[in-house]
Amino acid sequence: MDKNDFDSAIKEFTKVIEIDPQDFRGYGNRGIAYLGKNDLDSAIRDFTKVIEINPQEFTAYGLRGLAHSEKKDFDSAIKDFTKVIEINPKDVKGYFDRGLAYLGKSDPNSAIKDFTKVIEINPQEVKGYGIRGIAYSEKKDFDSAIKDFTKALQINPQDAFVYYHRGGAYKNKKDLDSAIKDYTKAIEINSKYPEAYFDRGLAYIDKNDFDSAIKDYTRVIEISPQSAEAYNNRGLAYYAQEKYEQAIADFTKSLQYNNTNIDAYKYRALSYRAVKKNKLAVADEQKYKELGGK
Repeated sequence: MDKNDFDSAIKEFTKVIEIDPQDFRGYGNRGIAYLGKNDLDSAIRDFTKVIEINPQEFTAYGLRGLAHSEKKDFDSAIKDFTKVIEINPKDVKGYFDRGLAYLGKSDPNSAIKDFTKVIEINPQEVKGYGIRGIAYSEKKDFDSAIKDFTKALQINPQDAFVYYHRGGAYKNKKDLDSAIKDYTKAIEINSKYPEAYFDRGLAYIDKNDFDSAIKDYTRVIEISPQSAEAYNNRGLAYYAQEKYEQAIADFTKSLQYNNTNIDAYKYRALSYRAVKKNKLAVADEQKYKELGGK
């Protein structure tokens, strides 16, 4: 639905409310339309009106919680999702959304409790395992994370998102071969998954397989042509291979999209030194120091 459709819906539901100001469904539907056009404050006002008219309408708390989450007001979101759960203790979405809000405010322990409850209510809820795995990763409990990601993949073996995150857990455990296998599987399922190529490239760099890393960052650039980080990392791979002109070109491109990338200045300066372009190196070294480099 495009912006004009949402605007039309808002007009229609406003007419409904004008005819019957106590029609909580009119406010609820208009709030959903406001959510659709990302007018979060208006959405929150409408869902609040629904709750004033019908305090037991738990879906309004849930939708208002989502709007609060979009605004990064996770405390308010958690209060709303808690109310959903109080009214309907078996509401999987209430626990799931509250778990996400806890993750948003960097409280992985509370998030894990909520995702565990999701799994208790519905043991086949693949997202419960997947996002709980992310919460365990936030705690740096990578073994538990891997168990959860593995369980999620038993339920849905075609989930590229879960392969990607399990790959990240393996990478954090320094199990680079397993990480690469999972990133590769994610890419097989979704060939336009830039994060999977990016992180597989990091794993290849850690293994000193710079040719493979360069291929992966080239693919990221094809998918996301303005990725400063991809140009920077491909530049680092070229630099490691002593291909200084290619490295300089990539660091320059990286700085075009992010002119505060301190590593790009540092390694472009080193590359300039390697090809005897000392005046250019001095300029980059100065910029590197201005940005806090030592």
